Amino acid sequence: VLETVVLAAFVVTCLANGPSTVGGWELISGSLAACFWCGLVGVGLLLPFVLERLVSYASHRAQLVWIAVSILIGGFMMRWCVAGLADFDPVRAYAVMSYVSPVGVF
Repeated sequence: VLETVVLAAFVVTCLANGPSTVGGWELISGSLAACFWCGLVGVGLLLPFVLERLVSYASHRAQLVWIAVSILIGGFMMRWCVAGLADFDPVRAYAVMSYVSPVGVF
């Protein structure tokens, strides 16, 4: 539950902060959305939570392995998303958006 709160605070901070707004929107609805929603939120947060609630004592070791693997995949997806946000550097975005072409300003 704490990871979900921290992740929500991170996303809200990205969306509320001026220069990082573009990256925040890319994270939740752009090119990083599938990685974020399916990988990080789905596999990394929701799947372990559901599996922990469904642990049976008959095969609990195998279920704990699946929980651990899904947490590791979620951690990898978090790193992938945060590294992907570096592509949306506000300084580079401004330089690209203010490019003057022979036809006019983009």
